[in-house]
Amino acid sequence: MKQIIYLERQDNIATIRDKLERAQTNEVVLVVPSRFAPLRDLVNLKLLKRYARNLALDLALVVKDSTTQVLAREEGFVLLPNVDKAREIRALRAAPQLVAHPTGPVSVSRQQDRVAAASRGNVGARLVALLVLLALLGGLAFGLIYLVLPSATVVLVPATQPVMVEMEIVAVPGLAEIDYGAGRIPARSVVVELQGAAETTTTDRRDIPDARASGSVVFANKTTEAVIIPKDTIVRTGAGTPVRFYTVTDVELPAERGAHARVNIIAVEPGPAGNVGRATINQVEGEASFKVDVLNDERTTGGTVKRVNVVALDDQVRLKADLIERLKREAYARMQGQLSAMEFIPAETVQLQVVSERYSHNVGEATDALSLQLTIRASGTLVGGDEANTLMLRMLERDMPAGYKIVPPTLRFAPGEVLATEGGAVRFRMQASGMAMSDISEEQVRGAIRGKTTEEARQALLDRWEFWELPQLVVSPEWVDRVPWLPYRITVRIEAAERS
Repeated sequence: MKQIIYLERQDNIATIRDKLERAQTNEVVLVVPSRFAPLRDLVNLKLLKRYARNLALDLALVVKDSTTQVLAREEGFVLLPNVDKAREIRALRAAPQLVAHPTGPVSVSRQQDRVAAASRGNVGARLVALLVLLALLGGLAFGLIYLVLPSATVVLVPATQPVMVEMEIVAVPGLAEIDYGAGRIPARSVVVELQGAAETTTTDRRDIPDARASGSVVFANKTTEAVIIPKDTIVRTGAGTPVRFYTVTDVELPAERGAHARVNIIAVEPGPAGNVGRATINQVEGEASFKVDVLNDERTTGGTVKRVNVVALDDQVRLKADLIERLKREAYARMQGQLSAMEFIPAETVQLQVVSERYSHNVGEATDALSLQLTIRASGTLVGGDEANTLMLRMLERDMPAGYKIVPPTLRFAPGEVLATEGGAVRFRMQASGMAMSDISEEQVRGAIRGKTTEEARQALLDRWEFWELPQLVVSPEWVDRVPWLPYRITVRIEAAERS
């Protein structure tokens, strides 16, 4: 009775051997699936033949694959068209002929003939065994060469396409980590303090008192005693706004009532106000007023004005604004000096606070130049470029076409305009761009094409990935039209596309 064994597509030569060992009869029919790769290999067919012989099985194959049929015929397998035909055949090989021996005694010559025939049969059997062994060794050698000798080179140019993403980012001082959902990144505040000075020409002009008026007065003794009037004694006009003068020398009056003496005087305040009329200076200040009278018998003259530059309020305002702007630039430059390669401070976030200010002159003071000394404290928001780039790269990868990956050398990050600043936080626009490439690894390529014919391998590549150019596949030697099974015999080169 024959046993029919159906092979599964996932079977290999080892599982087929196991099924033969478990056969319940010595007549076995293997039903082979179409395009069953293990039995399209000559080495595996040789091994299958040896397994059947070692197990004393009469083995036949039901196979429709033309490649397997050709190789199986070369190995001497019995091929059947279908399972029904296998059931009809009574035996899978010709039954041995039975020889009837005579019942009487055998002659010596007849017996010698039989011995000689047996000897010749043994020699023939040994010769057949030797030929089978040589064929098996040849098949094994061919299989070994087929596995080790061939090599393949695959040159692939993956498809590429430009990718770009632009979004608004908020840099928040004190934030612990990147908030990908809200588009927020950590930032920190930077503070510097510096001093500066500046000077400007005053712009207002006005007349101011210049030279002091001068003249002389006559003192008259009101007592009978000698009186000494010391230098710098103050005399003044008696009517209206007093105009004061001081004496330039000491003067002594004789001890006689009505004795008099003249002395020169100079106005205390400069300007034309000191030019007073005759007989207007009639008051003496201090203790001398009880001892003497005073009067000018001539006008005082020489009090003048001059036109000079004076400090205007606009001068102070303009000087302060210019100095603050200069210090702001200096503060920003100093902050920039504290940055690492991947950090930046938006200039719009720099804020100033005046710590102290001191002008050289007040408003209205006469001077040709006004100077100012300022101490300021500047603060700005430092944005980490690493965090911004990481956020933008995540957004770029999120929008990447399926099956593509970014080419790192092509990445470009460009911070854009600052949109708003509030409480140290800064909202700005940023752009990331680069080239996306079909995601291909050498290991995946080898796994996809190993053991396939060149046409099957090319099609497998085209079915799985996108390319800028058709894949190039070269198998060596030329007569082998199949990619090697051993991965290390497959060289994969992935090259960049040359775009115009």
